[in-house]
Amino acid sequence: MTSAPFTSYFFEDLSIGMSESIMKTVMANDVVGFATLSGDHNPIHLSDHFARKTRFGGRIAHGLYTASLISAVLGMYLPGPGAVYLSQTLNFRAPVRIGDVVIVSVQVVELVAEGRRCTLQCECVVDGKVVLDGQALVMVPSRTGSARPVPVIVQAPIKAARKAKAPAKKADTKKPKIKKPAAKRPNVKKSVSKKAAKSRRAKP
Repeated sequence: MTSAPFTSYFFEDLSIGMSESIMKTVMANDVVGFATLSGDHNPIHLSDHFARKTRFGGRIAHGLYTASLISAVLGMYLPGPGAVYLSQTLNFRAPVRIGDVVIVSVQVVELVAEGRRCTLQCECVVDGKVVLDGQALVMVPSRTGSARPVPVIVQAPIKAARKAKAPAKKADTKKPKIKKPAAKRPNVKKSVSKKAAKSRRAKP
């Protein structure tokens, strides 16, 4: 694979017709590594003895291994880092064998401003023959960033929060004390004076 440094485009930088490509020689250890990674240990990819008896006459690479090279172009060169895969169509046209040199090319064919969608035509070619093609749909970051407002979370002051959590004081259920009026004392002077008056009248 080419060792050129990666490039990164914003949606505003893209235009119809822009293209990029890489070259990759398919090695036996690449196929074995992909089998280990994917779990697809089909002997047509790993066994020379088995593969010689098939219509291909020898080992071939996994179809999705070849397709994965498209991801390398999209993620590293066009649009580059920040692009997010949304979908990919694939048409497998011919087998890719161990030792083949694959040229992987992508080209921008459609741009949709809403959602920053970019559609790219993808092709994998070996010796001038298309072995795989399809279309990729990716979302590309904007130079100005997202226009969606960031929600602001407002927290109540600590003191107010404490007051809100403090339990309410219990109401005083004790009955109020009622003061009784003081009892009236008998008028001693009047009663004495009356008795004295009677005694005086009785005397001759």
